[in-house]
Formats: sequence, structure tokens, C-alpha cells
Amino acid sequence: METCLKILRRAKRFFQLRMKFMLTRLSSHRDFRKFRCNICGKVSSAPLSIIQGRETASCYYCGSTLRFRSIINALSLELFGKSLVLTDFPNSSELVGLGMSDSEIYAEPLSKTFKYTNTFYHRSPELNIVSIVPGMKNQADFIISSDVFEHIPSPIEKAFANLYELLKNQGVCIFSAPYRTADTTEEYFPDLFHYKIVDENGKRKLVNKTKDGDIQVFDDLRFHGGSGSTLEMRFFSRSSLLKRIGEAGFVKIKVHEEDLPEYGIIWDKNSPVIISMSKIEESL
Repeated sequence: METCLKILRRAKRFFQLRMKFMLTRLSSHRDFRKFRCNICGKVSSAPLSIIQGRETASCYYCGSTLRFRSIINALSLELFGKSLVLTDFPNSSELVGLGMSDSEIYAEPLSKTFKYTNTFYHRSPELNIVSIVPGMKNQADFIISSDVFEHIPSPIEKAFANLYELLKNQGVCIFSAPYRTADTTEEYFPDLFHYKIVDENGKRKLVNKTKDGDIQVFDDLRFHGGSGSTLEMRFFSRSSLLKRIGEAGFVKIKVHEEDLPEYGIIWDKNSPVIISMSKIEESL
């Protein structure tokens, strides 16, 4: 029953999105673009400004965003050497994939195509990237980590190192995080050691005890889509992010900035794009 209700709610949401786009097209002169969604495989159309919105649903059949379609495009290029629609991916129960709180929009079809598991920080199946269990090391052919690392507590180097450890040799990670063109990453809580989120009179605060025993209180907190693990910990700079990735041991680091209009991938020049990187270890 719950599954049926979920499907109906989703269908209603996408129908409303389609009607919204149709009304917009009739009542305005905005630039509309037609594209084939590379996740659901269906042809949709939306205003260019909506398509270029990194987090804005622009496919009115599955609700995919620019970020989601770009993730699947990068994954296709890395796995198969060409850009395929997800519904056309070759099925392989031998290819092991891990998601880190991936959207169900592409997590569900990936789980039907590969031996793919979408993991979470606070519920099963669980993955804490700063403290992985030994049995998970060298197990994944691919990992998708999309807009997760800005929420991970310091030191962020540990998380990048573990991301590398999770992959098999020749494995690939598809990665994204908000970043800007500043020279350095802005760490909001650089002395984070032993901390908790408290609620005082309806306002959430972070209380931190540093390694030296000093108490710090921060009340200007930014949460993404909820509370708890969604606290924003940092704002990456592009250069320092790429440096961190390289220092973790990754090679073949590629920033996927190319437009692919036929799949609704049209980047605004200021948007943080998708990065792919590989684990390649030479045989002894």
C-alpha cells in the first residue's frame, strides 16, 4: 500500500511539473529546450534557465536535475567509454557499486542494473566514510558521492583516503560538491573535535570542545534539506578540492564541464560540475 501511494504521489508531482512548464511556455517567451533524459530515457522540455538549475527538477517524467543527469553521464563515460542513457546500460550483476545517500531517481534503476547498494549515514545500509569497516575495503567498482563531502566533519583528508580504500583497483568514483573559485576551502569549524548540536529556544547551535579543552559555540549554522548529518561543514574551493583528491591517491581526475544538450546537460559557467577520478595501483 505504501509503495502504491509513493508511486501515485510521484506521478502527481511530475504531472504538476509538466503542466507548469506547459503553462509557462504558453504565457511567456522563455527559451525552451527539448532533451532526452539520460536517466528515464523519455523526451522532456523545459525552460533553459530551469535546465541549468543544478538542483532544479527539469525532467517532468522522473524529476531529474542537471546534477543527476551529469552524474549518470560521467558514470557512463567512465564505465563504458561513451555516453549512454541509464536504461541502455548493459546489465551486470558482477559490477559492484556504492552510493552515498544517492537520489532514488537514479539509485533505483542502478540497483536493477548492477550490484549496487545505496548507503546512508544514519540508517541501514550504513556507511560512515570517516570510519569504514575493513571488510568494505577494495570492494567497489564504482562509487557515487554527490554533494556529501561538504557535510563530513574534519579532518576531510580521512574521508578522501577512505573513499580511495573502498574502491577496487581500476575502480572509479563519480564525485560532486559545491565549490567556488576562491584559493582555499573555507572550513566553518576548523578546530572540530568533540561536538554536538543543541537546541536552545528553537535555535540550533553547535557546541565544540577542542583538543585543547576550549569550548566553542557556533550559532550561524547551515543545514541542507534537514538537520543533523546535513550540517554544512565547509565550502570547497575548486583548486583545493582537486588537490585533496590527488593527495588521496586518485589519478585520471577529470572535471566534466562539457555540455550535452541532447541529454539536458547545459552548464551555467558558475555551477560546480561533476568530477571523476580513478584508483589505479601498479602491480608489484
